[in-house]
Amino acid sequence: MTTFLNPRFKNLTFSESKSAENAKQYVKNALAQRMNSMINMATECEATQQEEKNGDEDDEFKVWSTYEKTVSETKPRGTPLSRAIVEIQRYLDEDVPERKCKPLEWWKNNAAIYPHLSEIAKEKLCTLATSVPCERIFSKAGLTITNRRNRLSENKAKILLFLNCNSKLVRPIK
Repeated sequence: MTTFLNPRFKNLTFSESKSAENAKQYVKNALAQRMNSMINMATECEATQQEEKNGDEDDEFKVWSTYEKTVSETKPRGTPLSRAIVEIQRYLDEDVPERKCKPLEWWKNNAAIYPHLSEIAKEKLCTLATSVPCERIFSKAGLTITNRRNRLSENKAKILLFLNCNSKLVRPIK
């Protein structure tokens, strides 16, 4: 999914077309699920507004009644799955940006064009590709908690590891 959502790669870098199609299918399902949950939230919000509206007897004389009627009549057409397919197809049809393009910046700039897909891309593109940071912390824990320091409490060990891992971020005052 991450490769597919990287605008520099899309489905161009997959060695097998089946892998590209699987990635597209995963993104399509995630996108449809996100759209479906947004529709459900909007429906609940509308039901609440309708209940409030029913309490007002003079609603037809209010300024916003025409606007609310127009908005309720212009709802997006199609199922969440069909809308997901359209958004993905528009994304695939767009030109591939240059290699130096930063994917998260690209999604930020194109969030208005691909509103739902950009949200999924922001989630997936922030995932660490390696376990190196975790392994470094594990190694530091092995150096901190030794046979000579076996009576360290769990809380003190956590504090020592936290300070050890973050001490490089703090610059000494000159």
